[in-house]
Amino acid sequence: MDFPAILPVFFSHEFCTQVLLRIFGNTLTQLDAETPESFITGLVMENVIFTILSERKLGPKLLGVFAGGRLEEYIPVSLETGMKSG
Repeated sequence: MDFPAILPVFFSHEFCTQVLLRIFGNTLTQLDAETPESFITGLVMENVIFTILSERKLGPKLLGVFAGGRLEEYIPVSLETGMKSG
């Protein structure tokens, strides 16, 4: 589940003002997890890949990781973004 949020004004100089609170559910266990260990491995790999992309500025900024989810930069997008006007 994802929850877009706006940070208080006093954080805006250090961080993004809009963030996304991403909470992991049991979706990975339903896909390929035969054991609890494979579920944990899937979450770790997801966070490692996201961290690498974030550090290389190829995705949203990673603001924090916690058990069961992460806090990341929210990038608002509209359907017109990137489309040619014709």
